[in-house]
Amino acid sequence: MWGNLMGMDAVLASMWTAQQQPLVARAKDMYQRWADLTLARPRSTVVFARFLQQPAAQAILLDGLLWLDRSLARADDHFWREHYLEETLASLLDHCWRTCRVDLRRHNDVFAAFRSLLRALADRQHPIALELLDRVTRELLPGAER
Repeated sequence: MWGNLMGMDAVLASMWTAQQQPLVARAKDMYQRWADLTLARPRSTVVFARFLQQPAAQAILLDGLLWLDRSLARADDHFWREHYLEETLASLLDHCWRTCRVDLRRHNDVFAAFRSLLRALADRQHPIALELLDRVTRELLPGAER
């Protein structure tokens, strides 16, 4: 229910356009409180990771990575069994790398959260995460081919 109230249900997800970025930015504190209270539930993590990929959520995308990483640091094996969890997180990380890698790398704490989430998925042998890890590594190594 909280996800619906925060505008993260499947019906509303496609309506979050770039025009709503200021609205999401103003509500950042509410999203953070929601994240702190609910991201311990795997279903909430899936819903939030999908929301962060919407154009309107660009305003909280980097902070959202921090919130997700903090929550997933406590996740057990049962947590990871949630349907679509790995796929949605991998999609989010790929989205972040494609759309805001410069900003990611400017903020050490956010980049550390990104790498932590990516490492967790790669450790689970998720194919998108493994491919993304390879891309990130090649880009960050000096003299690597691009």
